[in-house]
Amino acid sequence: MRLRVVSWNMNHPFRREQAEEQWAYLDSLEPTIALVQEAPPPPASCQAIFQEVPRVKLRTGIVAYGKVELTEIPTVPLGEDAPEGHLVTSCPGTFVAARAKLSDGPRVTLISAYGLLSSVLTKTNYATTNVHRMLSDLTPLLDVQRNKQPLIFGGDLNVSPEVPQPDSAAHVAVIDRIKAFGLEDCLGEHHDGKLVRTLRHMNKPESKPYQIDWVFSSRKLRSIRVRANDCEAAWRLSDHCPVIADFVPAD
Repeated sequence: MRLRVVSWNMNHPFRREQAEEQWAYLDSLEPTIALVQEAPPPPASCQAIFQEVPRVKLRTGIVAYGKVELTEIPTVPLGEDAPEGHLVTSCPGTFVAARAKLSDGPRVTLISAYGLLSSVLTKTNYATTNVHRMLSDLTPLLDVQRNKQPLIFGGDLNVSPEVPQPDSAAHVAVIDRIKAFGLEDCLGEHHDGKLVRTLRHMNKPESKPYQIDWVFSSRKLRSIRVRANDCEAAWRLSDHCPVIADFVPAD
């Protein structure tokens, strides 16, 4: 089994006329699974699960290509009773979780995540607040020490240890919290622990490079190649470049 996962913030609200071209570009990367954020509606030919963030109308989703059986893990809003097999979500639309049955491999738990910015009480935008809520909601899945099914968690978290103080410590704490579940930072694993540019602020080539897009996996999977597709073809379609991760079973 070889599994290719592509995580990409497609920046659709600012590029509505490019939706068809964005999906064609994503298809050219030959993913088995795509974890997408700020995404346009998917082509009818795709098997896809999407949630929409209320009010801001931003879509988070998982798209399967080829012979993959995709089953959504349903959610209920915080405060409602969650039936068995459901997750509670504090901020609807910021994540989508599913189980994928690969034609030549095991079932894999997938999570596409979006760090929605919040500016409650102040004019300062915080991503860490909603990401911490999301991680709490997803703990029943992310606790890979107890859950034996392979897991991949990825997306635009709007979190980067590269942000200046006084905020960087809070961003580092988010990444440390994810790793504490027993998940591996796939980009860091393949780049000597260094951060990799996945965002061009205002899509300006000269802007300070930031990594705010991440892919993590449980140790049931082994990443054999992980890279940010930092190229003009990607930047022409979004202010984020896709993260491409290839996996094989660890056993």
